[in-house]
Amino acid sequence: MLIWQLQLVAMGLSFIVTVLYWTLFNPKFSVYDYNSHAINFVIMMLDFIIIAIPTRLLHFVYMALLSAIYCIFTAILHGAGYTSHVYSFLNWATNPGLSAGICIGITFVATPLVQTLFWCVYLLRNYLGDKVNPTTSNMTSQHVIMTPQYRSVEAGKVNPSFQ
Repeated sequence: MLIWQLQLVAMGLSFIVTVLYWTLFNPKFSVYDYNSHAINFVIMMLDFIIIAIPTRLLHFVYMALLSAIYCIFTAILHGAGYTSHVYSFLNWATNPGLSAGICIGITFVATPLVQTLFWCVYLLRNYLGDKVNPTTSNMTSQHVIMTPQYRSVEAGKVNPSFQ
């Protein structure tokens, strides 16, 4: 369960960081910037599609919680006199209103939207998987199996084909 949530949070936040980096920071396109921001998300998205982990809409709260913790942490760093920004658009010293707006937007708008996007990809992945191989279904839990013979859920039983 923990790995499941951490993977979804990491994937969602990597997408948000990538979008914010390329839209607000707007750097020159260098190999380093491309590798550290864009490739990260591409690899995580491929992992998401290949591994076939389940995705739930309400799990955006974990991503939102981590976003809020990060924003509070940067504000505390600023209040303590340390450099509080990694990116210029999240600089509490020069523009606290913009920083607060970005934090609120990420926490309450971006995280639900990104989770909805990944949930739609999850549904599409399951739909295509059922079309490609209709005799088996995607497992939606580690503890529940879908038996291909009856297309029914049997909790706690082992599929004979796995023995």
